[in-house]
Amino acid sequence: MKRIILFVLLVSLLLVGGAFAQADSLNVRHHWSMPHSGYTMVMDSDTNIWFVMPFTDTLVKVDVSNPSAIDTDFFDVDSGMMEVIGIVDDSMLLVGSGSAIRTINLKDNPPSLLYTYSSPHFATPYAFLKDSLIVSLDREVSDGDSCLAFFDVSDPMNIDTFCTGIRGTSHSRFNEAYFASKDSVLYLCYCVDYYFSGDPYDTPYPRIYVSIINIADYRNPIFEGTYMVPENADAPYAGLPAPSVVADSFLYIAANFYDNYDAVVLNISNPMLPTYIGTVGSAYPYGDIFSIAYQNGYLYVGSRIYNISSSPIGDSLVGHYEVAGISISPTFQIPMGSYIYCFGGPFVILDFYEYLQVYEPNNRLPEYEHDFYLSPNPSLKYSNLSFPNPLDGTMDIYNIRGQKMEQIDIKRDKYTYTINLSEYPIGLYLVTYNFGSEKVVKKLVVIE
Repeated sequence: MKRIILFVLLVSLLLVGGAFAQADSLNVRHHWSMPHSGYTMVMDSDTNIWFVMPFTDTLVKVDVSNPSAIDTDFFDVDSGMMEVIGIVDDSMLLVGSGSAIRTINLKDNPPSLLYTYSSPHFATPYAFLKDSLIVSLDREVSDGDSCLAFFDVSDPMNIDTFCTGIRGTSHSRFNEAYFASKDSVLYLCYCVDYYFSGDPYDTPYPRIYVSIINIADYRNPIFEGTYMVPENADAPYAGLPAPSVVADSFLYIAANFYDNYDAVVLNISNPMLPTYIGTVGSAYPYGDIFSIAYQNGYLYVGSRIYNISSSPIGDSLVGHYEVAGISISPTFQIPMGSYIYCFGGPFVILDFYEYLQVYEPNNRLPEYEHDFYLSPNPSLKYSNLSFPNPLDGTMDIYNIRGQKMEQIDIKRDKYTYTINLSEYPIGLYLVTYNFGSEKVVKKLVVIE
């Protein structure tokens, strides 16, 4: 409920020109915005972003293959949709709606609602999709916020509740919970009050906690325990959001601290034994932090961007972006290639290339006008191609023996593409962009 109230307040302030702190010179121009937004969004393999307008029957599709000339469609699907959870089988969109999971076929034109699965154990928002597993807070259990429910969505037309009432924390209740994952481990991040034994005044000291759930046995999740972030990284009061993201061997949790820092960092090289190693950034001036994301050496904490390629901790601020001239804290964001897609009241597309050209001229920029950008690289399942200024041509991918693996036609009016690497053997590949009489060659590494 708190998240909904804050979200409505954020939109209201935007519409009336709210009194957020004005941005300094480190801002990025936005390409496009619209007066519709939501809680979460997903991107499919065709570079379409999907989200729902909360508590309505409207599904929104935004084609961002050319972020400078986007195409938007609105579809009436079903009433009461609250948030998108994710996409399975590259075509089935899973949407949370109160106590129901709905399956929408994105390949139909228009998209059609195929299946509704209702369960008293399912809760939205804050449902999390990992491969073919959905985990949510279990609202059916007494003190339900402390328990989890698991749903098998490997067949999105026959969803199965296979495990409920799994202990998810060492506490009775908390207001908001966020998930992250590494390998076969789920991390449940939240903020609650901690009471020191022997305190005669029974004073609450809000702290961030991380619950560890082992899902190595897919249908038998095990609560392994709870890690409490050390006292020197505590929060001003309980109930604040604790969005989290895994980057390499580190778990980053948005701190929401006053006059302190933006995120705490845990080393999870041993996934079952998180270790606090420090913090990122300084005091976040734009309200609560609702979103945190990572891409290719950059950490996106709210509207601030940090370069963590050299060190996972510290104050390596690149800058921050603003929306419609107002510095805000986005409720959700997807960084992909050269662009940032975010909710900040309206839906907004920001050009990260311009950001880097102005503020980090020597870091990950194309070498010249018709260069391209590969991200993630190294990668396991896919890599995104982004072009600041594409020309008609071809993209050829070769293995180290000179065998052509794939050819992609590049068009001057399309700025992003996705390479499916799931069938590529592990190793080094050469990606060659041919246009006119010129070509650009870069290395792509496929890993396990």
